[in-house]
Amino acid sequence: MNVPLSIDGGTLTGWGLWRPGLPKPRGGVLEMPDVERDIGWWGEAFLDWVIPFSRLEGVTEMVFEAPIIVKHKRAGAERCQACGQTKSDINFHEVEKLVSLSAFAKFGARQLGIPFRSVQRGVVSKHFVGVGPRDKDFNSKYLKSAFIVCCQRKGWEVASAKHPQDLADALGTLDWYVHDRGIKVPWNCQPAPGPLFEQRGVRIDATNQAAAKRLINSALSFDREKQGVR
Repeated sequence: MNVPLSIDGGTLTGWGLWRPGLPKPRGGVLEMPDVERDIGWWGEAFLDWVIPFSRLEGVTEMVFEAPIIVKHKRAGAERCQACGQTKSDINFHEVEKLVSLSAFAKFGARQLGIPFRSVQRGVVSKHFVGVGPRDKDFNSKYLKSAFIVCCQRKGWEVASAKHPQDLADALGTLDWYVHDRGIKVPWNCQPAPGPLFEQRGVRIDATNQAAAKRLINSALSFDREKQGVR
């Protein structure tokens, strides 16, 4: 029996879980110690949660969204293949923080005696919303909104959650994982047929918060009309 747990680590740590018998995945967001202050506090809090939680839920495998160790402020730099944005200088504190998130998750999986796997965000986004870092229209600012919309379309209520973006990220990672592993689930986990903003013949540029909100509202209102829901 497969009971995968997905983790999107950070100060707001999203998680997703599915077990046979559930019609859709479960998920939530943990409000963790600020990773900018001391990564050790985050690791302690994460392990105090993930080990007993996984044992209680019978988790059999863990997948973690790999952090992107790159800054994006220097114009004219080469593009990062992991996230599609331009590279810049990084410092030790940044590397320590991001690598440690994955390391603590891997340690937790080892303590539990279950397989651990990490995946680049670009791979998940290509699967879940139909656009990845190697696509010319890739825009990382668009992804957060697109993940929320895709979750809603699957019938996973995340828009009303306290931290919808972090929850949607974790569920998107879970969706990619069950498809990649060939785990049979009761929802369609096939890759997205194309970018969300092109599926209705309309290009939406969600490069700022206002545009992101318009993306969510337009997509959800379209789906409600399509389903005859007022």
